[in-house]
Amino acid sequence: MPDTVRISNSDGNIPTDNMVGSLIKDSIENKVILLSSNPSGSVVDTEVSYTIDTNVASRHILCNLQSNTWYTIVIDGVSTSTIRSSENGILMFINSSIGSHDYTIAVPSAPGIPPAPPTNLKILSP
Repeated sequence: MPDTVRISNSDGNIPTDNMVGSLIKDSIENKVILLSSNPSGSVVDTEVSYTIDTNVASRHILCNLQSNTWYTIVIDGVSTSTIRSSENGILMFINSSIGSHDYTIAVPSAPGIPPAPPTNLKILSP
């Protein structure tokens, strides 16, 4: 079974208490899965920030976000792309850069036309 790392406010790798999840470390692709920390699964309508350390490319799946909403993906303080969540409030992307990274998923005030993603980030449709 692959190594897993819990992602939560109490573990110190997510500064707010709005989401919880896991980093599943696999030899081919790491997976980050985050869900609302509210037991009822309520929609997270605030910025989400977390820090993870990966040994290979990582697929990020954030659930319980606002549906059909543009989010800005910020990695290590650099805005990398703007992508839209699904009808079900799921946002997915892949970062091929390995190592420790700080992620922020923010709702932009006026997204306009999304910029082209950088070469190390792949946008996925749920």
